[in-house]
Amino acid sequence: MSQGYAKAAAEQLKEGSLWAFISLLLAAIGAGIPVVGFLVTGVGAYLFLTRSRGSLEASLRDLRSSGLSQYDGSGWVRYVPYALGAVALGELIMAAAALMALASIPGPGALIAVIVVRELGYAVAALGWVGVLLASIFPGLEVYDVGSRLNDDLLRVAGILIIVPFADVVGWIITFVEADPLAQRLGGGGQQPGPS
Repeated sequence: MSQGYAKAAAEQLKEGSLWAFISLLLAAIGAGIPVVGFLVTGVGAYLFLTRSRGSLEASLRDLRSSGLSQYDGSGWVRYVPYALGAVALGELIMAAAALMALASIPGPGALIAVIVVRELGYAVAALGWVGVLLASIFPGLEVYDVGSRLNDDLLRVAGILIIVPFADVVGWIITFVEADPLAQRLGGGGQQPGPS
């Protein structure tokens, strides 16, 4: 593959990682806000779906095609917005449980119903976060691999952080910051990747 091709992939990685940072930050904030957190998390899922996913899929696929990574994280990126949607749904169910508690007549039946609905919401949100974790493993490995091949310690750290739940936000912002130097190196004049 040409250096220009890899450089374009690095530039797409910059845009995709910025939107991944913003959307995952919103999702993390939404997880900490009772009752209306589902709105914030839903916005994060929407932004990932509309802004980040396409750029990340293309850049990760192109980085692999150019020989900078042995991993292919591009296919896994498409699952992140759906996992975030599950988190938002779980938060919505928890908000419904809170409204049920406020609107119900006190009694053991109402208390049990509220607890069951709340726990269902927790379970759905937890499954969503597990989905985010699973969908982040290969993109994180790919960013780490690119950093390893180019001897870029910050990209290596970013790749590791992308895999770690809630630290993924930091990993994506580091990837965003490192995308410009990466594009400059790949555009000529910088260190080229080593053997596979």
